[in-house]
Amino acid sequence: MKTNPKILISLVNWLKYEDTINCVKSIYELEYTSFEIAIVDNDSPNDSYKKLTEALPDIRIIKSEENNGYAAGHKINVDYAIQNNFDAIWILNSDVKLRKNTLPELISAWLQNGDHLYGSVTLSEENPDIVDFGGGLHPDNCKHKLSYNIYKGENYSDLPKPNIREVQSLEGSSIFIPLEVITKYGFMKTDFFMYGEETDYCLRLRKNGIISYLAKNSIIKHENASSFKTTDKDIKWLISYYRRRNFMRIMKSHFMWSDSEIMNESGHLINRIKFILKYYFFTNFRQQNKVSYYLLKGSKHAVKQINGKVFKPEDYL
Repeated sequence: MKTNPKILISLVNWLKYEDTINCVKSIYELEYTSFEIAIVDNDSPNDSYKKLTEALPDIRIIKSEENNGYAAGHKINVDYAIQNNFDAIWILNSDVKLRKNTLPELISAWLQNGDHLYGSVTLSEENPDIVDFGGGLHPDNCKHKLSYNIYKGENYSDLPKPNIREVQSLEGSSIFIPLEVITKYGFMKTDFFMYGEETDYCLRLRKNGIISYLAKNSIIKHENASSFKTTDKDIKWLISYYRRRNFMRIMKSHFMWSDSEIMNESGHLINRIKFILKYYFFTNFRQQNKVSYYLLKGSKHAVKQINGKVFKPEDYL
């Protein structure tokens, strides 16, 4: 394996070009230089593409024809990385803040352990001592359940001691993938649209012997769902829908949940019927319970195997 591998750093922008520009600036402060940055603007309904090309004239920036979500945006850069003989791709959310050793720690973990998946620890934007994502249990201790982020809210110093530890899945805001893994096993599924695709990817690849490693000393700060904070409209229901639908899809495909188990997470059948009736006939109830309604709809769509971009975020800005 190369001691100075060539890394493509992949960013996907949607609306928040300021965050993307700031992220690029922090990338250039990394204690590693053998990389190239590639940005995909996911058909932002503002002047993001223009702003990015003006501010970052020396960087490869592509404007996608349509916003097809997280994995589809990064897939454009994955294809570019494969065609141009990169050794690995580092997928970053465009609103993250890096430390100088964030990437070197991932590369070090890769060189030590081989072609697997590697991710960073995320610390709270408000309190940098508090964990926002710290991984879950060792996969051998959670074979029949999802253990994604059990250390959220804990002090960073209280994370398990190994600097590189095996976990069930990683967070997609910072995930490092050797290109050999992608060429052999493929990339993330694009029909999740947003939320859950990296979890599904980690679980699928583990069945092929590809381990997910969390590098404790690779640290980022990440403002969750920052793209949706550009609007005054309350669209928490949209985030809730995709998170619920895709979480239930994962439970169904990887943990063999039945359709009844999925729907039971939304309450007893009689209570669901009563809720739906109130939602449709009482305006105040509908306004106060919109998130709950779309959580229920997410569960129903998981049962019906409805995937992809059902609700277009750009329609609700």
